[in-house]
Amino acid sequence: MANYTKEDIFRFADEQNVKFIRLQFTDILGIIKNVEIPVSQLKKSLRQ
Repeated sequence: MANYTKEDIFRFADEQNVKFIRLQFTDILGIIKNVEIPVSQLKKSLRQ
């Protein structure tokens, strides 16, 4: 498993001309959820 920094992810998305990102997660009840966001919201979604 590779360890990527946020900067690596931003650079890859830019280099590959990514338009949308699909985020997948498990909610508190264990149900898989996913949302699709425009790449312009990527930095906001990775903020801690």
